[in-house]
Amino acid sequence: AMRWLEDSWGPQFEGRRQSLLSDTLARLGRGQESAQLRMRLFEKSLSVYDYRRWIELLPESAHPEAHERAHQIALIHTDPCVAAQLLLTIDEARDAETTLVDGRQYDSLPKMAEALLTKRCIRGASVLYRALLNSILERANSVAYGHAARYWWKLKEIDAACETLAPLDPHAEYEAAVRAKNPRKVGFWAQVNARGERIARATDPTHADTEK
Repeated sequence: AMRWLEDSWGPQFEGRRQSLLSDTLARLGRGQESAQLRMRLFEKSLSVYDYRRWIELLPESAHPEAHERAHQIALIHTDPCVAAQLLLTIDEARDAETTLVDGRQYDSLPKMAEALLTKRCIRGASVLYRALLNSILERANSVAYGHAARYWWKLKEIDAACETLAPLDPHAEYEAAVRAKNPRKVGFWAQVNARGERIARATDPTHADTEK
């Protein structure tokens, strides 16, 4: 079996071959060799799955170094969505948000955030909505203030439905920071208030309070 696994299977199946080889080496007690192989698989794919398979073979004392290696590779990865998913997994939420904003993947981010919510990946969805909202406000993109207001209320909805967003900043702190940084973006706050009124009327027709 080892000879079969050590032979080339061709480019199409090389990843599968190496994954099976690493499993076999681990079962044979050759954990260090298996870990090295899984590390190379992870560095090639940057997938959360491969990262977890790699660190499960490492002693606890080696986890911080593996974490930092994964962190640095993610920061220079060419696909911001793949990188952000890994950064969230290793609790580097701020870098995940920065990676997504710098990647300019605006068209795909709202759909990704909704998909994460569907799968109950609350923290990941929050990072995406915060990244989208921050980017619109930082660029003073008034045309997109309606979208930004929707993200503002979506973040409120997420916060109301979960106990914690750790390691992200609590929603109240994030909201306060946005208010402090953008007090003069009147168009945005008007959109926030208008959406808040629509939400209030939809949930309670007698309620007329607005978002201050």
